[in-house]
Amino acid sequence: MGWRTEWDGLGARIDGLLAAGHFLIQALQVSSEDPYGIAQHLSYQAIDVVAELEAFKGRAEGVAPAKALQAISRFIEVHKKRIDDKSVAGLGGLKARLTPLAWVRAEVDYHLRDFEAVGRRLSERAFLHLQQSIVADEVVRLRWQKAFGQGETSCEKLGGAHLLLHGIWAFKITGAGARTDLVFGEPLEAGSDADRTADALVLTEWKVVQKPADYAEIAASARRQAELYQAGILGGLELRGYRYIVLVSDKRLPPLDDVQAGSVTYHHLNVAVNPEVPSKAAAA
Repeated sequence: MGWRTEWDGLGARIDGLLAAGHFLIQALQVSSEDPYGIAQHLSYQAIDVVAELEAFKGRAEGVAPAKALQAISRFIEVHKKRIDDKSVAGLGGLKARLTPLAWVRAEVDYHLRDFEAVGRRLSERAFLHLQQSIVADEVVRLRWQKAFGQGETSCEKLGGAHLLLHGIWAFKITGAGARTDLVFGEPLEAGSDADRTADALVLTEWKVVQKPADYAEIAASARRQAELYQAGILGGLELRGYRYIVLVSDKRLPPLDDVQAGSVTYHHLNVAVNPEVPSKAAAA
């Protein structure tokens, strides 16, 4: 089960607990008695939810958006001790437990809609679609094979045009660290088409790999180039913490791990223009 599915289930439990608490408070306005101890029962449920939140945070580290996990950490640091204290009882105890849970539910959901997370998902989908199109569509495959033979500039142009179909405006940088459009090779500035139309701007470094044995060093060279860049006047649209190193090759390359440099993650992607069918590759 993925972290998002797990959070949806946990969030639904919090919502149900909040709804039950709201119903109880409304019922107590009619009769202030709670002979069956419903308030205390809901308080125990809240204690269980906090334990689940803490466990979820541990499982989701490194995969869920960092800001969402930071919100859970703050919640645990500030509220867990009081929520776990069973001497905090009755209706007052229920309020002390459910109010912070409502807050953390709302804040985590907000961060799960975080721009960086959405931009990354759009980018990953765009690159996956590109590779699958090369496999499934002979016209696309031949076009990319031609670009591969022509070099990096041709691959950048094709890749930039494809990514725009998914709302991603991919750019590279010059030797001086300036932002440059992949398709036209022109500087990206405020008021440009990218500023008006893109859902996100993504820094990409495209490299053609003619010799598979050299691909790790080629990737390292691309990272060094990307490190020259500092977010500029379109920073509000950019993925600040994620950059893509795109290695275009004839056959598939072995995967490379992400590289963390300060607050930036470099994610390596391989676009194979003449990929083997997985079943045939395994048989070979």
